[in-house]
Amino acid sequence: VGNRSTVPQVALVDLMPGGLEPVVNAPSDDDAPDQPIWRRRLGGKSTWAIEYADIREDRVVFYGNVAADFTEVTYKVRATNAGDFVVPAAYGEAMYERRVFARSAAARIKIRPAKG
Repeated sequence: VGNRSTVPQVALVDLMPGGLEPVVNAPSDDDAPDQPIWRRRLGGKSTWAIEYADIREDRVVFYGNVAADFTEVTYKVRATNAGDFVVPAAYGEAMYERRVFARSAAARIKIRPAKG
C-alpha cells in the first residue's frame, strides 16, 4: 500500500473448517477488567491492536487499523468432529479502500479421536 505505515479500518475474516469452533470463555469481572469483553471471551494474543472481534460459530471477524508490524492473531478453537477438513483461506480487506485486500492459502487439517 505504497509508503503508508498504517492501513485504516481493516476487516480480517478467519473462517473455520467443519469440525472446529472458537472457544468462548465466560469471563468474570476479575479477568483483566481493563480489556473489552470480546477480548476476555476470545482470549489469545495478537501483535495487532484489534478494535473489535465478532465471534460466530464458524468464523471470527477482526476489525482494526493494520500497521506494518502486524504479524499474527491467535485464539483457541475446539474440535467438534473427527475427520479430514479443508481450512478455508483467511482474508482481509480495507473496509473503505476496496483495492486493499489480502488472502491466505487454504490448507487441510486432520482431526482424530482421542485414544484411550
